[in-house]
Amino acid sequence: MPLTPLRPANAATRPATRSDAELLHLLQQGDERVLSGLYTAYRAPFLKWAEKHFGLDYGRAVDVYQDATMALYENARSGKLRTLQAGLKTYLFAIGKHLILSELRQQKRQQEALAGWNAQEPEAPVLPLSPSPAERHQQLLDALSVSLASLPEKSRNLIGLFYFRHLSMKEICASLGYKNENVAKSTKLRCLGLLREAVQQQVTQQYA
Repeated sequence: MPLTPLRPANAATRPATRSDAELLHLLQQGDERVLSGLYTAYRAPFLKWAEKHFGLDYGRAVDVYQDATMALYENARSGKLRTLQAGLKTYLFAIGKHLILSELRQQKRQQEALAGWNAQEPEAPVLPLSPSPAERHQQLLDALSVSLASLPEKSRNLIGLFYFRHLSMKEICASLGYKNENVAKSTKLRCLGLLREAVQQQVTQQYA
């Protein structure tokens, strides 16, 4: 979520001149000068912390920090954040950590899904320009994401339950209403075939 440009904070609204409780009260009232002061004060420490502990590059760390800052502001304005158990900086960093971990978990699920798909479909799409392994992997991830979205809803659900939520075939039968596990397995293979064709088409289009 892009951050609305913030006006430079003046001396009266910088975090160092007020207690966190006072700052929170002003945020609850919608004081964007306080938001700007907090953004400026904690930006550099957050970027350094995100790089050190999670390996985020500068651009991604900035995006996360902007999202975390706006989440803090929205929580204060909506009444979700009424009092502080710790400081505003601690609360802000906790939001950032949650956002980072959520993104990393999503990336891991995508990689696991891709690995499982490759295991069942050993013939990888032919890439005309023979990119590096890292580039090929990213291309497949991107193509997989787009291709999943293009599948029929029931096919997406089946693949998601199996590869992302790691449900058993028995559980998938109960969830999607298949007659038995054999039907679910054969349907999964057909869905993977559709997915493979869609991925192949996506990768080919990148070099068309």
